[in-house]
Amino acid sequence: MIKHSLNVEAQSYGCWFVVNRGRIWLNKAGQVPVGEYRELTLSAEPEQVCLLGQDNDVNAYLLINHDQITDDDHWVSPRELLSAGESIFELAARAVQVALFLQTHRFCGQCGSAMNLVNWELAMLCNKC
Repeated sequence: MIKHSLNVEAQSYGCWFVVNRGRIWLNKAGQVPVGEYRELTLSAEPEQVCLLGQDNDVNAYLLINHDQITDDDHWVSPRELLSAGESIFELAARAVQVALFLQTHRFCGQCGSAMNLVNWELAMLCNKC
């Protein structure tokens, strides 16, 4: 199950799927970064952090980044990770899907009010409706 709204510590270790506008950031080696959170060179703090699952007993996290992309060559579509292995590709696709869900469900389709994440699952709730 996907867990959202997490706080990550500098020493948190994981596989980091940084998503911005449907694209995933790769490190200088052209791979999804694996290591401690403090080792990431993010241009801004992530808007949202979610635990997606695991890859080889390593937690896989989604970091939603809405900062301006300046290093365009480090950002790829999930499709470009097909050759990285089935597990990485599945987590990359899930990361982009969750990021898109959170982006497109910010406002209520009925009344237009801002929606809130519920704490028991990955779902949005309109408090006005």
